[in-house]
Amino acid sequence: MLKLRAGLKWQDGQPLTPQDLAFAYRVYRDPDVPNNFLDPERFITGVVPRDDQTAELYWREPYFRAGFPEHKDLVPLPAHLLEELYNRDKQGFINSSFWSSPEYVGAGAFRVTENDYGVQVTLTASPYFFLEKPHIDMIRLEVVPDENAIVSRLLSGSVDFSEAISPDQATLLREQWKSTGAGAVHASLYKVRTLAPQQRDVPGHQSALRDVRVRRALMQSIDREVLVDAGTAGLSVVADSYYAKDDGLYPRIEPAITKYPYDVRRAEALLMETGWARGTDGMFRNSVGQPLELEVTANASRFRDAQPIADYLKRAGIDATPILMTDAQTKDAEFVASFPGVSIEGG
Repeated sequence: MLKLRAGLKWQDGQPLTPQDLAFAYRVYRDPDVPNNFLDPERFITGVVPRDDQTAELYWREPYFRAGFPEHKDLVPLPAHLLEELYNRDKQGFINSSFWSSPEYVGAGAFRVTENDYGVQVTLTASPYFFLEKPHIDMIRLEVVPDENAIVSRLLSGSVDFSEAISPDQATLLREQWKSTGAGAVHASLYKVRTLAPQQRDVPGHQSALRDVRVRRALMQSIDREVLVDAGTAGLSVVADSYYAKDDGLYPRIEPAITKYPYDVRRAEALLMETGWARGTDGMFRNSVGQPLELEVTANASRFRDAQPIADYLKRAGIDATPILMTDAQTKDAEFVASFPGVSIEGG
């Protein structure tokens, strides 16, 4: 059962009911309606309103967030505005100006009242928001493509907030504001950067990566704490899983997470278990004297991590080479997937 709060309203003042959830489910599962987000709807077989606040959901199989829906899960749609059009003219429903203009009615704290495409969007506070009307009456979102211009406007006070800044820019702002108190930098953990080993038999593939002990040795050869501090100026933390430590599920999955702390001695032991041995030059070699060579591939936005990672691996006895992908190569899906060693991926 999914129970809605009492007194929920859409931004036009009409009641938000379980019928809106049932209508939304029909739309999201309709193959004729474009929709790139099908979780958790694809695990649901039916949504049945039972009263003014309650809907019964039928599940095809277990779903780990069934009892803890997120903001994007089974988002209701205003049936009083859209259901008749959907039933009568599905293509008209898809192409309706409702989706891209101030006609849009949601249930959030702010409603779009002006949309100048590519320039700015103006939002006004909804008096029907379930937590009460926001204390800020109006928000204007402006498109500023130049990151340096964003920083300049934040420092001048002409912009109050931005999330489109790099760690370097965040560090600059933090230092500028330290003495004046004119602003603050807050970090939100929502992207994970990973070191992905190649599993396919591609040209030049380092076959040693097929052994899980070698992959573990790579992880324990890298001081990720230092990398994170250097790359994000202390704004981020080392990730041991795709779930941040402040996620509601983290306490339940944390005991099952395998962690790989920086430990060169353990990395060396793992490599020796697999048949590699230190040569006189300190590098690991196989039984016929070939070095353990490894390419560390990254695109331009992630390449700043490739060199220090390669340096750590070299210090651990692995002959690592950072490889920068060109812009053309990053657009070639087969090339991107065919790195022979490891690839730096993620946000």
